[in-house]
Parts: sequence; structure tokens; C-alpha cells
Amino acid sequence: MSSKGKGQKAQGESVSETSEQGSGFDDVGETLGEDIPAFSPPEGYQLQTSDVVGFWDGDRKYPLHFVPESATLHDSDLDASKVSVLIKGKLVEASQVYLGDDFINAAPGDMVGVWAKPGMKSIRDLGGEKVWLRQTGEKDVGKPSAMKTFDVFSAKKGFAIPVVGDYRDKSKGVRHLLEGAPLSHSNTPKAADNNAAGSVW
Repeated sequence: MSSKGKGQKAQGESVSETSEQGSGFDDVGETLGEDIPAFSPPEGYQLQTSDVVGFWDGDRKYPLHFVPESATLHDSDLDASKVSVLIKGKLVEASQVYLGDDFINAAPGDMVGVWAKPGMKSIRDLGGEKVWLRQTGEKDVGKPSAMKTFDVFSAKKGFAIPVVGDYRDKSKGVRHLLEGAPLSHSNTPKAADNNAAGSVW
């Protein structure tokens, strides 16, 4: 289970926009709300969003086939001085994902979230590639909780998964799973706290 909790939705921003081209102003149809006409987008355009429809639960033993695209950083719910990494990607195959206490059937192309674990660190350079991910068990690493282990498959290497959002407060400057990936978000990291723990988890 992720340190963020299975029922918690991460911060994210929709990037969808409505175009006034395409069908034109005559194709208004119903309204989206008070005084907001529902213009139709150009044919073939798809709604773009960074919101996930749900989160993968490796504990259920079902694999996940998806294309990781980006990641966001958060303070861990269990220990705010440590980092939780949410990887977002689009499904290649339909999958069951969770949202709160409910499981939903997500379709190919849907955006899903994966709370990264140390045992799946080889995913960091597979951005943009199809990845088949499965949880395989646990490994004793001398800590109170065993480390979950994963198999990460892909046909080839991709790019370093970019960090597009850094929402950390207490864990600013703490090393994380995707360390070295480009930081492409407008939130610039604070200076590292010399007293911060060096652990990723």
C-alpha cells in the first residue's frame, strides 16, 4: 500500500482547453453551466487532462500494463519528512484501479496513478514506453516493514520520467526514487535541508 493511502487523490491540474474553431459558434447545443455555451471541439480532438481515474493496487496481484509519462512529488502521509512519488501514465490494457474504497474498471488510454516503491526503481528510465508491472512479493531489508518487490518489463528503454509537480513541504530536498529526472514544473525546489533525512522512504 502506498504511503499516501489508497483513498487519497494527489494534487493535479487539468490541462484541457476548449477551442472555438471546428464546428464554429453555430454549434452551441446545451450549456455547460450558467451562461457557458458548450462549443464542440474540432473533430478528432480528445480531452486532455492530468487527472487520474484511479490508482493501481499491486497488493491485489494483478499486473499493470501502462505507459508512464510523468510524476509528482508529495510529502508521505506516514512520515512527512519522506517523499512519496506518484507516477502517472496511460493504460495499454484495461485494468481495475481503485478510487477511495471503490474499484473501477479503467479502459485503455485512461490515465492512472502508481505510487512508486523502492522495489520498482528500474521504472525511472522507461518514460514513454509500454511497461508491464507486477508485484512479486516481499524482501527483508532489515527494517520494521519488508520491502515489496516488483518485476518491471519493457521492450526497450525510454526517457527519464519527468517530475512535473513538486508539492512537498517537509520533505523538500530529500532524495527520491526518480532523482536525476528533469524537473519541469514551475515550482522550484527549496534549498535542501541539511538536517533532512537522506532516505527516500
